[in-house]
Amino acid sequence: MKMFHKKLSIFLIFLIVVLSSACNSATPPETSLGEQLATEPVTSVAEPTNTSVPVTPTATSEPTDTPASTNTPTPEFEGLSVGKIGFGQDGKDVALAFMVENPNPDYVVQDSEYEVIAYDADDNQLDTQEGFISFILPAQKTAVADTMYLSSNVPVAKLDLHVKKGNFTSFNPLENEPLTIESPTYFTDEFVSTVTGIMKSSFDKDVTDIRVSAVAYNESNEIIGGGFTYVGFVPASGQTGVAINLTTNGKPVHIDIYPILSGLSLFEDEENTYHLNLLEYGYGQDDSQFAYGLTVENPNETISFQSTMYQMTAYDENGIVVGTQQNYISFMFPKEIVYVADISFLPENVTVSTLEVHVKAGEAVEFTDVISNPLFGVEGTLYTTSYFPKTKGIVKNTLDKDITNVRVSAILYDANDVIIGGGFGFVDMVPANGESETEVSITFNGEVTHVEIYPSISVISELGN
Repeated sequence: MKMFHKKLSIFLIFLIVVLSSACNSATPPETSLGEQLATEPVTSVAEPTNTSVPVTPTATSEPTDTPASTNTPTPEFEGLSVGKIGFGQDGKDVALAFMVENPNPDYVVQDSEYEVIAYDADDNQLDTQEGFISFILPAQKTAVADTMYLSSNVPVAKLDLHVKKGNFTSFNPLENEPLTIESPTYFTDEFVSTVTGIMKSSFDKDVTDIRVSAVAYNESNEIIGGGFTYVGFVPASGQTGVAINLTTNGKPVHIDIYPILSGLSLFEDEENTYHLNLLEYGYGQDDSQFAYGLTVENPNETISFQSTMYQMTAYDENGIVVGTQQNYISFMFPKEIVYVADISFLPENVTVSTLEVHVKAGEAVEFTDVISNPLFGVEGTLYTTSYFPKTKGIVKNTLDKDITNVRVSAILYDANDVIIGGGFGFVDMVPANGESETEVSITFNGEVTHVEIYPSISVISELGN
């Protein structure tokens, strides 16, 4: 039997979804952005028309006034206004970005399709990139970044941009710019350039799958590249870090970051959301290598979770985002406490001062074949090779079936039982009612007093017959 990764449900945000739940359903209802924000959609934009009604006069009729037309003209909408466009290129990789504005003060523009065509200096078409601008608020100005992957290293000379009108929806106004970015900061080294920032939300609900574009400018305020990413979620009235890798032509003078709702975005009601308890987290750093561990409790008696997301943001002493990561806990059993270690890489010459972690429960399922984690680990032994430290341990399987592709987290503690580092790896197979050795590379700072080994079923695990 296979453990499958959560299949994310894709909801177009302009769709009004009517949710109903069965009495014994394990999954709480989620509310789409379209249902929360949109009122009656306008499905077409037609010209006003009048209906001619023939009048036949009679000999005895008195002159009468023609009644005023009762037709209500259909509102006129303007398509998105496109501003600057530009790009950066690194070999076959092209990062493009353009500015866009919704000129309609009372209507959301949804699902506006764009097409970008790249040409070389001889006007030969190199590639085409298509995408959707899923959701732009009334009078909102924003930007869209995207990428092209060319078949050769031919330099791009120009871009042509075409944006379709999209759909228009009457709107119950929110405050302007409910998603904002603070403290954008540029990092670069010989391998990668990155911009980071703090994304804040004024929504009173968690919002998922936010598309974030970065636009880089030169001294002449021309767009010279950019990049984009998706942020898994931002907590209600909260914040999370964002980091975007950039491709640019030259060093940027300034970079702007633009978060927008995507076609995957959902609002999630507090009362309809399962809760997990984040018990503890900590970290260790060795130059640009960064490791952290977290402890999460599933307090639910009968509900398991697949693909629970966690997001990590690392800050320096000035509150600047120096690292972010989002990943998944593949499976959580009822009443289980899960220990997870993960690693990330930081820009050069930064030091982490504080850590922020958010956890969002994944898909709720009732799983009856295995009701608790059949895996457990034996305390690890710390040792050092000529290159980097590692830990060894034993993973035991209490199930009468082989388990493959077991994820193993190693979490390091000091004398006060504070997490000061960690690492993770995989064991190919743990035999039925047997055990396997594991070896994990680790990162930490401070004096390690003990290492704990925590195996878990991964998204690619399989149970034998």
